[in-house]
Amino acid sequence: RKAVEWADIVHFEEALFLQNVVRKIALRQGKTCTATFHLYPHNITANLGLPKRNLVNTLLIRNWRRIIYNHCTDIQCPSGEVRRYLARNGVKARLHVISNGIRVEKEVPRPLPVEPAPVVEILCTGRLAREKSQATLLEAMRYSRYADRIRLVFAGNGPKVNRYRRLASRMLRDGVLKLEPVFGFYNTEELNALARRCYLYVHCAYVEVEGLSCLEAAREGLVPVIAQGDLIGTSAFALCPESLYPVQDSRALAARIDWWIEHPEERNRMSQRHADAARDYSIDKSIDQLIAMYRHALEEKRG
Repeated sequence: RKAVEWADIVHFEEALFLQNVVRKIALRQGKTCTATFHLYPHNITANLGLPKRNLVNTLLIRNWRRIIYNHCTDIQCPSGEVRRYLARNGVKARLHVISNGIRVEKEVPRPLPVEPAPVVEILCTGRLAREKSQATLLEAMRYSRYADRIRLVFAGNGPKVNRYRRLASRMLRDGVLKLEPVFGFYNTEELNALARRCYLYVHCAYVEVEGLSCLEAAREGLVPVIAQGDLIGTSAFALCPESLYPVQDSRALAARIDWWIEHPEERNRMSQRHADAARDYSIDKSIDQLIAMYRHALEEKRG
């Protein structure tokens, strides 16, 4: 109550029990409420082992809308997919597409050309979890013409790590893979160095609000191949059709990977384009946009 009394605006990062309590206090005090949509219901239900389409997802978004989102004047949507999802689900607040943002250097980096031979390193970052669907990348190796030259690098940890290690070992025994995949956890500088060294970045998640790890890799000049679907904000970072594939379609992913391996000059040209485009997602720009959203919400309240 003291915190809410002090504040001009109450901003909700989630729509869970604590936020419901604070919302009631804020409304009693006549405070302006805003929010960010950080989490799809599907992120929760996927980790509970439920199928992608289930009644719980519908019940959750209805509940979140009722207890939080329809009490807010404005909502930050980290991607256009989020805005479309909230509008489709009856959220009445003003919806602003504002990236969560990444750090960018003042000077535009000049990515070094990377050749696809003899070893093609492909980076996949993020939590090793069901909804991130890294198994799609492993399965894609069964259909790639260049699987014997590809080394997969999984940067992250999570509940599926042992399952993916076993799957990778089986593919090595079966001769699908010749180079053992790497599983590791890296700090920011190490990840940036990996991005500059690798040939491609693959983002497999079937539900993702924004996917900043993909954007951080693109900032270093790494060309992405991204799953495309209704709940994937990350696909907005693709700058050409060859950087997209239908979500969880391992054959289509393999075809995209093979295309980029066969077109190294185009890969290196798009490397610079991605590094340049990432600057549009500067966290400083996002902060300015959020402040403008807050000012507008306050001015409307006072006016």
